Formats: sequence, C-alpha cells, structure tokens
Amino acid sequence: MKSHSKGLGKYGSLLVLYCFLTFLIFSLGNGTMNVAVALFEERNGWNQTYLLSLQSIGAWTAILFIFIIGQLYGKGKIKLRKLILSAGCLYAVGIFLWGQLTNLILFTCAFIVCYIAYPLWGTLGNHSLINNWFPRKKALVTGITTIGFPLGTGLGSIVFTVLNRKLGFSNAYIVLGVAALVICLFGFFTFSEYPEQRGQFPDNDHNMTKEQAKAILEEGQRLSENSPWTIKRLLRTKEVWLLGISNAYLFAIASGCMGTMVPRLLSTGRYSPDQAVVYLMIAAFCACPGSFLCGFIAHKTSPKTGLIFTILSCVLACIMNIIPSTPLLVISLILIGIGTGGSANFIMSMTSEYWGRYNFQKAYPTVLTINQLVGSGGPMLMAVVAAKANWDVSYIVMAVLGVAATIIALPIKKGFVERAEERFAKESFTTAESLI
Repeated sequence: MKSHSKGLGKYGSLLVLYCFLTFLIFSLGNGTMNVAVALFEERNGWNQTYLLSLQSIGAWTAILFIFIIGQLYGKGKIKLRKLILSAGCLYAVGIFLWGQLTNLILFTCAFIVCYIAYPLWGTLGNHSLINNWFPRKKALVTGITTIGFPLGTGLGSIVFTVLNRKLGFSNAYIVLGVAALVICLFGFFTFSEYPEQRGQFPDNDHNMTKEQAKAILEEGQRLSENSPWTIKRLLRTKEVWLLGISNAYLFAIASGCMGTMVPRLLSTGRYSPDQAVVYLMIAAFCACPGSFLCGFIAHKTSPKTGLIFTILSCVLACIMNIIPSTPLLVISLILIGIGTGGSANFIMSMTSEYWGRYNFQKAYPTVLTINQLVGSGGPMLMAVVAAKANWDVSYIVMAVLGVAATIIALPIKKGFVERAEERFAKESFTTAESLI
C-alpha cells in the first residue's frame, strides 16, 4: 500500500526543533570549557587537566543512573515526559551553578549533576521520542537533530566569550541555565510519548485513520509489555556489546577531539589562541552538514554502513592531524567534524533498526549504558596521553582505536534479534514442558 507521508508534520517539525535545541544547549555548555578552563584556573587556581577530565568523570558517574533509570523506563515504571521534565530541570540547575561556585568540590558536584542529567534528558529522552514518532525516518531525523551537537560545540567558545564580556563570568552561566530550563519546559508541554496520543501519525504517514493508528499502537504496547528481552538476555547477546562498543568510539573521539582541540592546537606552537578558536569553529560547523550527511547515508543504505563510513573518516582525520601541515589540518578538522556530527546518530538508529519501535525501550538503555561506559573515556584518555607523552600520540591512539571499532562493527548482521527471539521462545516452551 502506498504511503501518504506529508513531510514531518507540524508536531514532527516541532519535535525536530526541540531535540535539536536540547543537543545544542548541552554541547554549547560543554563547549564553553575550551575557553573557561583558563578562566577557572585564573580565577580559582583550578588545574586545567583536571577540569578537562571532568567530562569523562561525569560521564562515568552517570552510567549507573543511565542503567537504573533506563531499566525503569523500559519496564514502564517511569513515564517519558516526567523523565524529560525532571532530568531537564536538574541539568538547568547544574549548569546555572557552574559560574556561581568557587569551591572545586562543589563545582565538581554541579558538573557531575549535569553529566548525570543530560544523558537522561537529551540522549535517552530524545532518542526515545524520535523512535516513537519516526520509526521509519529515524536515521534522517536523527541526522538533522544532532546538528545541534557540533553547532553548540563550535558556538560554545564564541557565545561564552561574548556573554562573559557583556554580562560577566557568573551571569554567562545563568543565561545558559535559563535557556536549558525554557527548552525543557517546551518539550514537556508540547509532546506526548507517542504521536498517536496527540492524534498524529508515526512518520506523519496518513495512510490510515487515527483510530487505526491508535489500535496499532495499543497492540504494539501490549507486545512490548510481553517482550522477551530481559537485561540478562541482552547482556548475553554478543551484538549488544558489539553495537555499544563500536558506537562508543565515535562518542569518545567527538568528546575527546572537540573538547580538547584548543589546548591541542596551542601545544603545537604554530597557532595563536584566536586561530585555535577559528579552527575549532571550522570543525564544529563542518559537523553540521556532516551530521545530516551521516543521517542521509544511514537512511539511504543502513545505519551500520553509516557507522563504518563515519569511523573511517575519523581514523583518517587522526592521521592527518599529526602531520605538521595547515592544509592537512583543515582537512582533518573537516573529517573530525563529520565524525562529531555523526557521533550521536547511529547508537539510536541501529538499536531501532534491529529491535523495532516497540522493543526499542527494552534494548536501548542497556546498549546506551555500554556505549557510555566505553566512550566516556575519550576526553580523559586524550588529555592523560597528551600529558604523559604529547598530543600527537593521543591522536595515534585514537586512530588505532578507530580501526578496532570498525572490526568490532563488521559482525553485526540484521536478523539477530529475530533469531534470538525464536531461541527464547524454544527455551520457554522447553521449560514449560519440563514443568508438566
């Protein structure tokens, strides 16, 4: 039957805007650290390496919360809209405090609060909404919304510099906190968990009546409630680990390269602070079309193909980055931009591709936990290797890890979910027979 899809629709377009803004505000806040670390050291005497490492420390601390809250959401114990509201508000309060605190321990706590809240608000929340509203257009929509990540990273230094100059250091973070709160409330009051609950259609596909769409949703939710995918079964499925680990490389290189680019360029002695910020902007703004490109490739081919393309782009970028040549540096930054743009695309689209619309919430929290566990070490790994050796060595390490991530992704084949479910059914039938 021919699909009558009319673009994204009013609510679908607003959802894309909302997800874009949540990605933007987080990466913009995170991007301020490229400039703010020096000011924190000047104002408070805090060590820059420690401050840069907080991104990894915060992300690792968040893993337990991602796993626990994610499992409760997967079991229907926590509603998605309430998760968006509580986590979004918590993030807003955390980043508000960044500019107010002068005690390093309290600042560390506020920083970690943001890194606990954001994956629940932005990553789990956004990706769940996209899966529910766009089950067929997920890769393309994710490619559009995640433009917010690199754009925010590129604008972070500029926005913070302007706000700091006009309003002062503390007030700059007050503005970011208020903006985050407004975005959170916009999402909470505008969207339902599923489009059918708003009288809308998944993928804005008008091929059925609203009553038929609602009936299909109710049947899908019943199937989800009886899903065979438990935590134990997920952890015993090798593709879950392959998916989480291979995608973790993009998370590591995006946060690692973009989060430490200014100190890395300054360490070469060939670029001034102003030039370093300009080069960071080049990478960040190239990541905007890069995000769409990665989403488009995944939409037209498969999310796995898009993942491998993006990983190999990052490997090439790392190799070019260590060659002392400005033209090669620019090419490297463009490729890093593509990798950064695509870094958040595939963990969601691959999980949705393999598990489907109604099993997504069962599988995604576990896959995301593995992804965060492995990928969170990016900024710390690069900063520590650079401190012990130099920045060139850190980029060599990331190139080698990219090759390993490609090898890890190759065995993931479509159909493993269906085969596993057949096996689960046989196991259940055998168990039932033994009890008779």
